[in-house]
Amino acid sequence: MPKRPQMRFDIDEELERLIDASRARRDEKYMADTCRRLLLDACRREALEDGVDALTPMLRKIIKEEFKVSENRIAKITSKAANAAATTMYMCYQVLASLGTKNMAAIYETARKKGVNFVKTPLEEVKLEEMEDQADVS
Repeated sequence: MPKRPQMRFDIDEELERLIDASRARRDEKYMADTCRRLLLDACRREALEDGVDALTPMLRKIIKEEFKVSENRIAKITSKAANAAATTMYMCYQVLASLGTKNMAAIYETARKKGVNFVKTPLEEVKLEEMEDQADVS
């Protein structure tokens, strides 16, 4: 039977108490068995952490590539919405100008304030306000 490598080193009292407490919890007979188990656990844990450190950049790259498709789609939709809003705004301006409306700056400012309020207001409250406005018109 080949001779196994041996390790001999001194430990302080605190480490001895910790190892002895671990041995007692596991009901192990010899402190050497406890030390071997603790060393093996620590080495395995370190190897896993090193493996995780190697996997993290790869996972980040994969996730980034997957999200890039969605990000691009959302950016295109946002761009289309901004273009449509700007076109509508200037078309309304042109229609009002064609009808001979004089105070365009005040109309724009009022519309802008109402638009900002619409964006900030939760959808449920907007529906309630619309119903109240329709009741006032009737």
